[in-house]
Amino acid sequence: MARFGLTSGPRTVTHRGDVTEVEPEPRLRDLTQSGNYAYYVDLAHFMAGLALDVPSEARWLDGEQLTRSRWRALVTARSEYLRTAR
Repeated sequence: MARFGLTSGPRTVTHRGDVTEVEPEPRLRDLTQSGNYAYYVDLAHFMAGLALDVPSEARWLDGEQLTRSRWRALVTARSEYLRTAR
């Protein structure tokens, strides 16, 4: 089971992309405190469809909203594909 390091609300994401519950995991944020890969926290939130709990330091080329919708679309398309492929 894959887990994303999110701090807003419990949810767990399985390796198949089925979102059921992601458990709060501050480790991802801790690992990115130096500024290296800090956008991983944003991407985890985007993929789970959650709001960021603190303002992002990342500057997205196409803006945060478009980036968010693209990542969320990838997750939902993959989930739908896996759901219908069973």
